[in-house]
Amino acid sequence: NNEYPPILQSKERQDFVARVYSKLLQAMFLKSEDLKWRVQNWVLPGCLEVNQRLKDVKVPVLAVAGTVDLLLPSEEEAKRFENEIPKCHVELIKGAGHAGALDQ
Repeated sequence: NNEYPPILQSKERQDFVARVYSKLLQAMFLKSEDLKWRVQNWVLPGCLEVNQRLKDVKVPVLAVAGTVDLLLPSEEEAKRFENEIPKCHVELIKGAGHAGALDQ
Protein backbone atom coordinates (compact mmCIF):
# COMPACT_ATOMS: atom_id res chain seq x y z
CA ASN A 1 0.00 0.00 0.00
CA ASN A 2 1.70 3.18 -1.18
CA GLU A 3 -1.05 5.47 0.06
CA TYR A 4 1.15 7.03 2.74
CA PRO A 5 1.97 10.71 2.31
CA PRO A 6 5.40 11.57 0.85
CA ILE A 7 6.61 13.06 4.14
CA LEU A 8 6.43 9.60 5.73
CA GLN A 9 8.50 8.13 2.90
CA SER A 10 11.32 10.69 3.07
CA LYS A 11 14.78 9.95 4.45
CA GLU A 12 14.50 12.98 6.74
CA ARG A 13 11.29 11.66 8.28
CA GLN A 14 12.77 8.20 8.76
CA ASP A 15 15.81 9.73 10.48
CA PHE A 16 13.54 11.85 12.69
CA VAL A 17 11.45 8.84 13.68
CA ALA A 18 14.59 6.83 14.46
CA ARG A 19 15.81 9.62 16.80
CA VAL A 20 12.53 10.47 18.50
CA TYR A 21 10.24 7.43 18.47
CA SER A 22 11.61 5.54 21.47
CA LYS A 23 11.75 8.73 23.57
CA LEU A 24 8.19 9.57 22.56
CA LEU A 25 6.95 6.12 23.52
CA GLN A 26 8.63 6.38 26.91
CA ALA A 27 7.08 9.80 27.55
CA MET A 28 3.62 8.54 26.56
CA PHE A 29 3.86 5.21 28.37
CA LEU A 30 0.97 4.44 30.66
CA LYS A 31 0.84 1.45 32.93
CA SER A 32 -1.77 -1.04 31.86
CA GLU A 33 -3.88 -0.46 34.95
CA ASP A 34 -3.76 3.33 34.44
CA LEU A 35 -4.89 3.01 30.84
CA LYS A 36 -7.67 0.61 31.83
CA TRP A 37 -8.86 3.02 34.54
CA ARG A 38 -8.86 5.99 32.14
CA VAL A 39 -10.83 4.08 29.52
CA GLN A 40 -13.38 2.80 32.04
CA ASN A 41 -13.79 6.05 33.97
CA TRP A 42 -13.27 8.75 31.35
CA VAL A 43 -13.53 7.51 27.79
CA LEU A 44 -16.52 5.16 27.97
CA PRO A 45 -18.72 7.41 30.14
CA GLY A 46 -17.77 10.39 27.95
CA CYS A 47 -18.72 8.51 24.79
CA LEU A 48 -22.05 7.45 26.26
CA GLU A 49 -22.84 11.04 27.20
CA VAL A 50 -21.72 12.63 23.94
CA ASN A 51 -23.00 10.03 21.45
CA GLN A 52 -26.61 10.39 22.56
CA ARG A 53 -26.40 14.16 22.09
CA LEU A 54 -24.86 14.31 18.59
CA LYS A 55 -28.30 14.70 16.98
CA ASP A 56 -28.80 17.86 19.09
CA VAL A 57 -25.80 19.75 17.69
CA LYS A 58 -27.18 22.94 16.09
CA VAL A 59 -24.06 24.45 14.52
CA PRO A 60 -22.41 23.33 11.29
CA VAL A 61 -19.65 20.76 11.82
CA LEU A 62 -16.71 19.93 9.60
CA ALA A 63 -15.30 16.46 10.34
CA VAL A 64 -11.86 15.98 8.82
CA ALA A 65 -10.24 12.55 8.79
CA GLY A 66 -7.23 10.92 7.20
CA THR A 67 -7.73 7.80 5.11
CA VAL A 68 -4.73 6.00 6.62
CA ASP A 69 -5.14 6.76 10.32
CA LEU A 70 -3.40 3.87 12.08
CA LEU A 71 -4.26 5.12 15.57
CA LEU A 72 -8.05 5.47 15.43
CA PRO A 73 -10.87 4.61 13.01
CA SER A 74 -11.16 8.29 12.09
CA GLU A 75 -12.71 7.80 8.65
CA GLU A 76 -15.48 5.63 10.06
CA GLU A 77 -16.09 8.07 12.92
CA ALA A 78 -16.29 11.03 10.54
CA LYS A 79 -18.86 9.19 8.44
CA ARG A 80 -20.81 8.31 11.60
CA PHE A 81 -20.82 11.99 12.59
CA GLU A 82 -22.15 12.87 9.14
CA ASN A 83 -25.05 10.47 9.70
CA GLU A 84 -25.80 11.63 13.25
CA ILE A 85 -25.07 15.36 13.29
CA PRO A 86 -27.66 17.32 11.28
CA LYS A 87 -25.30 19.87 9.67
CA CYS A 88 -22.12 17.81 9.38
CA HIS A 89 -19.87 17.76 6.33
CA VAL A 90 -17.00 15.26 6.03
CA GLU A 91 -13.70 15.87 4.28
CA LEU A 92 -11.44 12.83 3.94
CA ILE A 93 -7.77 13.60 3.40
CA LYS A 94 -6.35 10.90 1.15
CA GLY A 95 -3.06 9.58 2.43
CA ALA A 96 -3.22 11.40 5.76
CA GLY A 97 -2.86 9.60 9.05
CA HIS A 98 -3.99 10.60 12.54
CA ALA A 99 -2.05 13.88 12.47
CA GLY A 100 -3.35 14.91 9.07
CA ALA A 101 -1.94 18.42 9.09
CA LEU A 102 1.54 17.02 9.77
CA ASP A 103 1.22 14.25 7.21
CA GLN A 104 0.62 16.54 4.25
